[in-house]
Amino acid sequence: MLALNNLFNVLSVPTALATRSYAPEKGNRAPAPSGRMAIAFHLQFPLLGPAMHFAWQVEPTQRIRMFLNDMLVLHPNLPADLSRALWVISNTMHSTFARQPWISNPDSKKRCILASMTVRDFLKEVGFESAEVVSVNLEIEAKRDREYLQPLSIGDPLSNQPEKPGHWSGHMVTRVPEADLLIDPTLYQARRPRWMSLPGMMAAPTSSTMPRHPFNGLKGVSCAEGDFEGGAIRMGWYHYPTNWGWVGAPDTKLERRASVVAAMLRAFEQREAAAA
Repeated sequence: MLALNNLFNVLSVPTALATRSYAPEKGNRAPAPSGRMAIAFHLQFPLLGPAMHFAWQVEPTQRIRMFLNDMLVLHPNLPADLSRALWVISNTMHSTFARQPWISNPDSKKRCILASMTVRDFLKEVGFESAEVVSVNLEIEAKRDREYLQPLSIGDPLSNQPEKPGHWSGHMVTRVPEADLLIDPTLYQARRPRWMSLPGMMAAPTSSTMPRHPFNGLKGVSCAEGDFEGGAIRMGWYHYPTNWGWVGAPDTKLERRASVVAAMLRAFEQREAAAA
């Protein structure tokens, strides 16, 4: 089986492909659902119409390809210090949490509050003062052979499902306004058999032109689109500022992340020294 960094190819989108049709070419068959599908992700900013189940207008981008461990980075022009910070996040954070004696199932890869606050604290320490945590609704939909697959919504305000004990009905990410960047360090929890090649983490540009969600009215923050044989996948992060259910949760405690942030700072200093 190929490693994740061989499964993804970040592509530029020419102006001629400003609107995309999700109907695959005739005779183009997707692999069996149990197989791991290669997804080619690229930047895209929806400028027309609602985000889900609609043709999205795409801006042309520079050709980019950056896969840092399990993190897919979709950004045409990252500062060098931010690139090094993302490298530290992708290579250090979850592995350091895994060595903590208190960590249990689920681990930090599926604990968005813990991971997002850790990323925020680390980025502030290395100079990105605007870093903040943001409550969002994550929407993922895909289509294969002209048929929509079962979508996934995490933190949907219209959901009627009750919260499980010890769980928060929401999703948290880190946003860096000064760099126009959103970082989702816990996409692992969104992997499903129908899109197992989804990266475990993603960093994507924020978009001021992304429309509101067509059903729940939340303002779009960032989005990504990917193609695989026989179909396509779309992801959207929507700001959910009134979802405060995470406040006071055990994973907000500073002592749970302080030693991990310290380890990440040491790794960052080593990267900085090596780059000097």
